[in-house]
Amino acid sequence: MPNRGPGRSDAPLLLRALAGEPVDHPPIWLFRQAGRYLPEYRELRSKHSFGEMVRDAGVACEATLQPMRRFPLDAAIVFSDLLVPLEGLGHAIHYGDHGPEVADGPTSAKEATSLARFESNEAVEVPGRTLALLTRELPPKIARIGFAGAPWTLGLYLLEGKGSKGFEKARARALTDEANFQRLMEILADAVASYCKLQVAGGAQVIQIFDSWAGLAAPSFWRRLVLPAAKSMVAQIQSAGVPVVWFLRGSARHAHVALETGADGVSVDFSIDLANFARTVGGDVAVQGNLDPALLLASPEVAAAHARTLKHALAGRPRWIFNLGHGITPEARVESVAAVVEEVVHGPAAPDTTPEPSESLS
Repeated sequence: MPNRGPGRSDAPLLLRALAGEPVDHPPIWLFRQAGRYLPEYRELRSKHSFGEMVRDAGVACEATLQPMRRFPLDAAIVFSDLLVPLEGLGHAIHYGDHGPEVADGPTSAKEATSLARFESNEAVEVPGRTLALLTRELPPKIARIGFAGAPWTLGLYLLEGKGSKGFEKARARALTDEANFQRLMEILADAVASYCKLQVAGGAQVIQIFDSWAGLAAPSFWRRLVLPAAKSMVAQIQSAGVPVVWFLRGSARHAHVALETGADGVSVDFSIDLANFARTVGGDVAVQGNLDPALLLASPEVAAAHARTLKHALAGRPRWIFNLGHGITPEARVESVAAVVEEVVHGPAAPDTTPEPSESLS
């Protein structure tokens, strides 16, 4: 795997860790670190709909900066939405009270392949403009992360028309027309790559790909119909000079398939024993995760203790980024988030005898 490391001791900690360089503590950022658990976010949200927030670079910048003012996090992820790349293919996304919906979405995989070529427009340019603002607002030591939904996850939303627990309609459309679905994956992969390059041009230093619904595809199906397009997409983004981290919800088998994309790092959900997974993948690929976000509803002492256990379990591991195994929930306690960040950044190093991860983290 090519090394996209910074090669500078003053580079952001996240970039140094991704390159396998020594770091004082594992870099930490949190999925949905800007969101409804913060009172200042709720105040901002009372003035703007979610759709307005993702389409206004100034407001999106403010939302991105809010957790950075509270916590000594090592990276800021641009405030946006997974489905924005679809707008570059001519689809209108409606952000309602029950999540985003694709207006007039295709009713079959074949119809979906008639999508126009990705074109830059107002909607898809906002994250790049937000990142340009963040470049001016954030100190150089803070990494700037751009992101997008993965082709599989975007394809499910596109064929379902909206979010769903099982995406049964979308999966049926994929399984009954595999040839056209594979072509759809290629179209979406190229669109996401172009979209992420706009973010890199704006100032993104790392790209996170969210395959939130990877677990709904059998690993063999994902490898056969999604992986070729995913590999092409990762290579296109890396050609812009930035590392790519792939997050997925699913089993350890899914995570190993994601490694085949060529991504610089793989981020896994909280159902996977991260220390064991890290041992199986070796030190050439970064791993990210994977504290259970439910712990942020517990007391600060309990949340910090579990963060300490995870920190000790991965002690000495190069290329490890501390994160959650999924997004912060609106019910998370701000003081518990603060305790976890404090533990990771300033807590003591692991003792000589590293304890096994607790059962709750496996």
